[in-house]
Amino acid sequence: MPPLLVRCLGLLLLALHVHTAHAAEVVRVATSKNILSFPVVVAHEKGFFARHGIVVDRQDCVSGARCMVEMFEGRVDLATAADLPIALNGLRRNDFAILATFVTSNRDLKILVDSNAGISSLKDLVNTRVAYVRGTASQYFLDTMLIYNGIDPNRVERVPLGVEEASAALRDGRVQAVSLWEPHISRLRLAKGEQVRLLSTQRVYLETFNLLAPRDFIERHAEQIPAILRAIDEAIQFINTNPREALALLAQRLDVPVAVLSDIFGDYHYRLSLSKSLPRTLDSQVRWAIASGEVSAGVTPPNFLKFIEPRFLRLVRPSAVTLP
Repeated sequence: MPPLLVRCLGLLLLALHVHTAHAAEVVRVATSKNILSFPVVVAHEKGFFARHGIVVDRQDCVSGARCMVEMFEGRVDLATAADLPIALNGLRRNDFAILATFVTSNRDLKILVDSNAGISSLKDLVNTRVAYVRGTASQYFLDTMLIYNGIDPNRVERVPLGVEEASAALRDGRVQAVSLWEPHISRLRLAKGEQVRLLSTQRVYLETFNLLAPRDFIERHAEQIPAILRAIDEAIQFINTNPREALALLAQRLDVPVAVLSDIFGDYHYRLSLSKSLPRTLDSQVRWAIASGEVSAGVTPPNFLKFIEPRFLRLVRPSAVTLP
């Protein structure tokens, strides 16, 4: 074989090897073990990522805040998180971006109280012990509900605990109430029965759950990100058109009965979006964090529009982007 032809074939084989290695590169994704992150789970377990040429290693976290820690410390490439951890981290760093919101809910967060504590309204929380998870939407939701109802949060003994510790504290009687998200609320209700009850709260906080990535990952994997979003979009379509199968999968994942999940599944609105309301929500959360003393009063709020990367979602679903 002529030397020139041998050289050309060698270069071709090398190029094919490099392309195959790039295509097979594993994308590590951290998903919070809740109802909100379900589309990413479905995209993985039903093979939608694989259909779009994305090899995913999915890892569960106890919360979106923890997923972000995993991302910042380099153990995963993508994270799922609610808006509050995004706002708080945005005060400290700017090396990450929001690729898409994939679900919204104004009923995921709830306040569950001890039925024997004499608590029938939010105003009865004054001088009681209420557990929450610091740095998560649980904390923001609790303060928002108190302030909206004219209650100074400082009149409530707010107890910061981990997710499992907060649940245990209510079970053991160490607190009279908890502010948590699903499925932890449903698990507590199953375990305690009539010994606990939901407190009525207004639907004034629309929580979002979002897909996040470090900026260096975005630049190195710009060709893959539209495929990742398409896979999640297909997962959302699967959830919305196959609710029975979706509920069965979710129940198995969360170890909560289908009958319990079916009562709350309608509280979650799965769709890809990047809404003009998202940066406003993040701005409001920063103002709350400063006013509450969660962060220093001297902190300068960032421009959260710069934390949103809409170019990929515009390729997948142009109408889903309503940013200014």
